[in-house]
Amino acid sequence: NGTANFGNGTSKTITTSGTYTVVATNTSFCSVTSAPIVVTVVADPSITTQATAITECVGGTTALTIVAAGGTPSLTYQWYSNTANANTGGTIIGSATAASYTPPSTTAGTTYYYAEVSASGTACTSVSSNATAVTIVADPSITTQATAITECIGGSTALTIEAAGGTPSLT
Repeated sequence: NGTANFGNGTSKTITTSGTYTVVATNTSFCSVTSAPIVVTVVADPSITTQATAITECVGGTTALTIVAAGGTPSLTYQWYSNTANANTGGTIIGSATAASYTPPSTTAGTTYYYAEVSASGTACTSVSSNATAVTIVADPSITTQATAITECIGGSTALTIEAAGGTPSLT
């Protein structure tokens, strides 16, 4: 609480929360004081928890989630996709405007995602999350089927197939 002396200027950047008044004085030393003005200064938004990489099969539904703090009470989120491992230059995902986003998983491959968090206060800056890889792995498929076996009791012929795709190791 207090009065800030701004000198001869008409505006001042305030970096401390408080209640302020402005006193205007002319060259004859006559003055007038404004009504008290409450100023609340908050930190710019920051990302406190980054999203973690996802590796899943086609059709997966794992969400990317970030946690942000600071800024004004109503933070806004915008997610972007990118072919490069970078948190700039991505393509905006129009419907992805929350702290969590479930990327599509219809096609095998790797795409990077990041979110930009903004605050609605005057002069607040935006912050971008780290780029996070989402790797969609093709579902495994059987490339060679087992063949029919005719065998007597106690036989030990093995059924054999060949499979490809899926996660890095098939079991």
